Amino acid sequence: MEGITEAARAETWVVDLVGRCNALIADPAYPAAARAIATNFLALGDADKALGSVFKDAGRYITAMSVALLHGAGGLTLPRLKEICAASGFLSSGRARTLVQFLLHLGYIEAVPVRGNLVSYMPTPAFFAAWRSHVRAGLDAAARVEPRLTGLIARLDDARVLEVFLQIQGQGLHALARVTDQTSIIQQLFLHRYGGMQILWTLLAAGDDDMFPSDRPIKIMLGPTARRFDVSHVHIRRLLTDAIAADLLSSDTRGTVMFRPGTRDFLQFQYAAQLIALIDSGMATLDAI
Repeated sequence: MEGITEAARAETWVVDLVGRCNALIADPAYPAAARAIATNFLALGDADKALGSVFKDAGRYITAMSVALLHGAGGLTLPRLKEICAASGFLSSGRARTLVQFLLHLGYIEAVPVRGNLVSYMPTPAFFAAWRSHVRAGLDAAARVEPRLTGLIARLDDARVLEVFLQIQGQGLHALARVTDQTSIIQQLFLHRYGGMQILWTLLAAGDDDMFPSDRPIKIMLGPTARRFDVSHVHIRRLLTDAIAADLLSSDTRGTVMFRPGTRDFLQFQYAAQLIALIDSGMATLDAI
């Protein structure tokens, strides 16, 4: 009976989320808010190359997010990260150790012995400074549809406020992960390939704030884009070619690409869900503090 109750509760939550996403997409403020997620994160990566390297793919990002969410619960350990890998579907458990080494190299975590051979990895001040900027960028986008969040943005320098937000956000992201299609070709092409998230944000940042994602041709300049994200021309061209072959994008002889209608629908929903998660976490934080 408990399993049925839990399943019914989850189904109700999903139905409610779909309704809220559809309502948000119809809001005139939605295109600017959703586009701001992409533009804000791109600007962060340009200003902070270490954080930009975290944005390179979903595995790096999920690992950094795990550091943020677990610091108040004893820190990140390899066994915990492997559990997160298995649960999220966004990275393999075999990559866990490599990603921990990556964050150690950035100076974002430090090892703290726990017992026996077990080590806990705790975030450093450098990590908190970078992640605070990341949280602020996301909330800045969400504040375009929920202006009350500006009050929270102003208080993020308070470590206690940031910690409360991260704990609440972690619960919401766990729920959101249950309805995210991790096998989608969009996820596979853009979130898992090196620099793919940043290339997708570049496409999403294009266009005017009357439509998100843009329904107009988008010009990708290979040279500047390759230098910006530290990838090769060939890498970008191959990613775009694969996206066109998968019918995610269309192209023309002028060297521009366009989102296909189905791709636009998917991304509209995904970014509406991201905004709702930010709004819910932010408002709950304001209530809590």
